[in-house]
Amino acid sequence: MVWWRMQPSQELEADYLREIARLLGNIGVTSDGVAVTYELDLQDYQIAIEQTGFSDDGLAQIAEALWSLGCVWFADKATYWRYSEIETRVMLEIQAGLRLTNAAGQLRPSFDSDAQSAEEYAAALEQWCGYEAGTFLLPLPNGEVLVRPRIGGPLDQKQRALSSKMALHDVLGPKLRHEPFVG
Repeated sequence: MVWWRMQPSQELEADYLREIARLLGNIGVTSDGVAVTYELDLQDYQIAIEQTGFSDDGLAQIAEALWSLGCVWFADKATYWRYSEIETRVMLEIQAGLRLTNAAGQLRPSFDSDAQSAEEYAAALEQWCGYEAGTFLLPLPNGEVLVRPRIGGPLDQKQRALSSKMALHDVLGPKLRHEPFVG
C-alpha cells in the first residue's frame, strides 16, 4: 500500500486559514485562542481552540462549520469531551442528509463503464454539484482521480460534494487520492 504524504501549497493553505478564521469569527470564536497546524502524520489540519464556555449549541455550530476542514481539539478536556459527543451527532446528521439530488432536483449521476471514462464521470459529478469541471475532481493520466479541497460554499453543496466523493470512491476505490484537508 502506498501512502501519499502531501503538504498543501502555500496559496491553498492561506485560503484555508482565512476560511477557518472567517467561519470561527462568524460563530464568536476569537482567533487569538486558535492554533491551526498541518499534521503530516494525520494528513490533516488540527484546529486547537483554547476558548471555553461554549453552549451545546455553540459546539454544534463549530462542528457544522469545521466538519470538513480538519480535526478540532479543545484545550479544556471537559469541553473537548462534550464537543466529541456533539460532533458525532452532527456528523451523523450530515451523512444522513447527503444529497442525492442537486439544487435543480437532478439525481446524482451514476457511472456507466461502457459509455464513460473516469474523467467524464468526474466532470459529470462536478457539474451536478455546481462546480466547474476540474475545480474539485482532477483526473490524472495514470487513471487516478485527485480530489481537491473545496473551501466555503453552502452546507448542501458540501454534502453533494461528499456524496460525489463517496460515489467516485465506489467506482475507483484505491485510485481515488485526496489533497490535504479534504473531507
